[in-house]
Amino acid sequence: MRRFLACWVASLSACTAGNMGLDAGGADVTVIPADAGPACASDHECDDRVACTIDVCTGGACEARPCADCCDEGLECVPGFGCRTAPTPCTTDEECVDEVRCTLDYCRDATSCVHEPEVGLCGEGEICLPAIGCIAEPPTSCSTAADCEIGVVCVGEWSCDPEFGCQFVSLRDCDDGDACTVDACSEEAGGCTHLPQDADGDGYGDDACGGEDCDDGDPSVHPGAVEVCGGVDEDCDGVSDPTCCESDLPCTTSCGSAGRTVCEDDVMRCEPPAEICNGEDDDCDGMVDDGFECLLGASESCATSCGSGGSRACGSACTWSDCAAPAETCNGGDDDCDSVADDGFDCSAGSVGACGTTCGSTGTRTCLGSCSWDTCIPPAEVCNGVDDNCNASADDGFACAQGATTPCSALAGQGYFAGTAVCASDCSGWNTSACTRCGDGNIDAPEQCDITDLGGNTCTTIGMGFGGGTLACASNCQWNTSGCSRCGNGVIDGGEQCDGTNLGSASCASIGGGFNGGTLRCGSSCAYDTSMCTVWNPSGTYTPSPRPTYSCTFFGFPAVNFNIGSFTFIDNGTTLQVGGAPCGPTTYMSGASARNASRSFDVTCTYAGTCAETYRLVGMFTSDNTWTATFSAYYLGSCDTCDDPPNPRTWSVTGTR
Repeated sequence: MRRFLACWVASLSACTAGNMGLDAGGADVTVIPADAGPACASDHECDDRVACTIDVCTGGACEARPCADCCDEGLECVPGFGCRTAPTPCTTDEECVDEVRCTLDYCRDATSCVHEPEVGLCGEGEICLPAIGCIAEPPTSCSTAADCEIGVVCVGEWSCDPEFGCQFVSLRDCDDGDACTVDACSEEAGGCTHLPQDADGDGYGDDACGGEDCDDGDPSVHPGAVEVCGGVDEDCDGVSDPTCCESDLPCTTSCGSAGRTVCEDDVMRCEPPAEICNGEDDDCDGMVDDGFECLLGASESCATSCGSGGSRACGSACTWSDCAAPAETCNGGDDDCDSVADDGFDCSAGSVGACGTTCGSTGTRTCLGSCSWDTCIPPAEVCNGVDDNCNASADDGFACAQGATTPCSALAGQGYFAGTAVCASDCSGWNTSACTRCGDGNIDAPEQCDITDLGGNTCTTIGMGFGGGTLACASNCQWNTSGCSRCGNGVIDGGEQCDGTNLGSASCASIGGGFNGGTLRCGSSCAYDTSMCTVWNPSGTYTPSPRPTYSCTFFGFPAVNFNIGSFTFIDNGTTLQVGGAPCGPTTYMSGASARNASRSFDVTCTYAGTCAETYRLVGMFTSDNTWTATFSAYYLGSCDTCDDPPNPRTWSVTGTR
């Protein structure tokens, strides 16, 4: 059974002073969320006194659900307004603010306005009806609709519900059918009002509806408005621009600048503008750019920040630019103020700088008065292993030359068997830390081995990533790994094509050699094993499509005539011979083998007759038995029509074996 409930709960639990909707004449409006509603414990508490809504308590909050078939045809149920036309459309909350002070106004889902009643804003004994505002609470019990009349003239219809009492049905219909009136119902006016249309809101009825306004789209045009110059009848008296002196119009002054008109005693004169920086007399006082720092485009001498004599110019704002420095000269000073003296020359006069000597050391040189360098003077010798003073002797004057070496066995009385002594870093004597007794057959520190004594080590145990081979001892008692190999460690190292099962990305088809299938393997020496690879051979007879066909004459006699029905390929892996071209029955077009990575070919032949004929076939295989190519015939001799353009002649053909 459908129940028609009316909800007018005294207050919304979610409403605070910060989210109330105020009347249109009040302060800013802050709307409540669309899912808020009065707090409730039962459906009965949610009666909004509107006949066409189904009022329920859901989750502790009231909800007024419009009844789909409770209104007359053409009307729909709008909560708070009863049966009426569609709710007011909207996109923002501000569009929904009305003059009813007891409602919370917002735009639901940017589609239509919602006006939630807030009965706490009405007086005692009143309820909030969003369609009208605060009204006296109608009777909660009644027998007929007549019992519901409470003196509200804008309520068009009441209904009597046995359970809930008086229920609001609809507003009073004030539509007078006249498009030129704005129809409304006002309790203050005692009923319906029909005000004339005023589209521009200037207080005068629209001209289209017989009003006094002569421009319905401009609020500044209406009877009694002030008339101004400009071709518009502002006061609607039928006359535009009575005799007047017009001010603030553009004009040209006596000195040629752009001024504005000024009316004085009905006399219009051209008032010059204020002076601006433009190299001209704008204010007609006979002076150019007066009032500014300088005359636009002027220049003068000045002292630079580094003390040289510069110049400055008057810029676009009629202010002096910074003092521009002059070009640099050779004088030992900084003329162009870049903090560098005599830049642009080889050097600054009188300065001393570093230089490279003839023996590669760093010496010094002096800049002459012409700003060019004098001869480079070498430095004194230091301990560094090189010839500093250019006397062809490194580290002369020290015990030894830095970095120099000598056999440890040559150091008398030291008892070393092998090794090399190095000159100390300060050139004070020999450093014997690398000297050893290598060669005595015993592994002494820091030896890795000694002659044949390897300490039980092999290539795979010395931690250098070798996979096998023969380890030996070098003459310096260090490992000799020249006989070791990394083949077998599963990693493709330098010099290896593969290692074990690691082929990289290689395959039979990718390594060249004409292979086009099969299984590539890795040999014991880490080189490719192609014994399981298969070889593609392009040899065979191919039928071209279309068939290259051509004939020409030599002074009326046949000179060249061919119609090629097949090409015969003979490929030995090094060269490719192709028969079929008209170079003679035993003459083949020839070129490099087609067994390359791209399977491409380029073969030619020449027939040395009167026409000096050259034939060429260039292309590539698109599959094992198909190729595409360009066949061309070129005639270099004198053979009448044969060498006529185009020359050469070409055919795009496809060959199929």
